[in-house]
Amino acid sequence: MTKSQETCTQFISNKDKIEQIIKTMLFHHGEPYATSNQIAKYFDIRHDDLLRKIRLFHSFDELISLRKISERNRIVRGKEYPYFELDADAFSFTCLSITGKKAESFKWAFIQAFKQATSNAISARVAIETNKANTDWIAAREQGKSTRKLLQNKIKEFCLYAEKQRGRSYSSCPYYKLITNAIYSCLGIDISKKGATPRDIYSGNIVEAIEHAELKVIELLDDIMVSKGTRKGIQHQIARKLKYVDVA
Repeated sequence: MTKSQETCTQFISNKDKIEQIIKTMLFHHGEPYATSNQIAKYFDIRHDDLLRKIRLFHSFDELISLRKISERNRIVRGKEYPYFELDADAFSFTCLSITGKKAESFKWAFIQAFKQATSNAISARVAIETNKANTDWIAAREQGKSTRKLLQNKIKEFCLYAEKQRGRSYSSCPYYKLITNAIYSCLGIDISKKGATPRDIYSGNIVEAIEHAELKVIELLDDIMVSKGTRKGIQHQIARKLKYVDVA
């Protein structure tokens, strides 16, 4: 194996780096995209230089017209800064245009992460369409909607309880995401497929398990508030409550 092949193999198989990149991946309507800011950060180049490079692509106008690249602006401390959003094709094309030792150390991992995110998005869409034809899944999904609404209301109530215990308000309630992630983690459910909820992409028995777990968490939140228990360590309390929930 040549030195070049060893380098490629090293970066393609770097799972930690790929997983790190996927965690920061952005999505529009379930489709992955990247910003020029992200690319500049990962490849350790100046963002202004990257914007200039992209604008100098001979195919820049065509990429814009096809909406593979979109021009955006963000405001920081009252000042406007331009950036680009790139779909999978434009992202890959841009990555291939970046050279240098530092760039090469990220290029393979970044491309593999984007491919995996795209594959996840496609798999989620296929699963959703398949589930829509399954009557058991439809019934479980409809029942789950009302349970999820009950849980959301209970989390809102718990958030107010936590604010009183904390002695000050939250800028935004952290418990919606924290409790939801704790439930899915306890059930061993993969929530990395962005653009779709687990209820959309998993089979009827897992949808039923989610509902069962959510009902148990509603009970737990009620118990904590009635007994004036602590808001802290809610993930561990959920883990104990859901210890014997079966998703098989």
